[in-house]
Amino acid sequence: MAFFVILILGLIFYIYSRYWPNVTVSVGENDYHLLLADTRTHQIRGLSGRQDLGKWDGMLFVFADSGRHTMVMREMNFPLDIIWLKADTYQCDRGFSLRAFFFPPIFPCSATVVDIAPEVTPEPGRPESVLTPYFSRVDATLVWEAAAGFMGKTGLKIGDQVSLNR
Repeated sequence: MAFFVILILGLIFYIYSRYWPNVTVSVGENDYHLLLADTRTHQIRGLSGRQDLGKWDGMLFVFADSGRHTMVMREMNFPLDIIWLKADTYQCDRGFSLRAFFFPPIFPCSATVVDIAPEVTPEPGRPESVLTPYFSRVDATLVWEAAAGFMGKTGLKIGDQVSLNR
């Protein structure tokens, strides 16, 4: 019996690792539809290997705790703007843990832009150990990766408020 429970749980985790949930981020009157990287598997894969964002406006990484979360351009094929956010409430702060599998981030919630790395370029062919690390200068709980130029087009800046909805 225990074997079947473990097998079923393993199957659930496998299926969820293939599924990409999504979230809507609102900035003022504009809504942006993002893929949600809320598990360790999704966060490591991120936007790697994609040729572009397709129908999405980016990806939102949700971390279990506040910190200076490092991002790299692992196997990226296009440049990005990286936006670090600090959730205004605990309900957004539930990232890649077993707890998050059973208690995922609760939306709606709000966050503040705390740092930005605009126009980050891919580093094709570089091994992981020498990829340039990008991290926020202050603690953050969420990271939004958008197509390069997003910051210039929208005027989004440090201190701006965003809201996140399912």
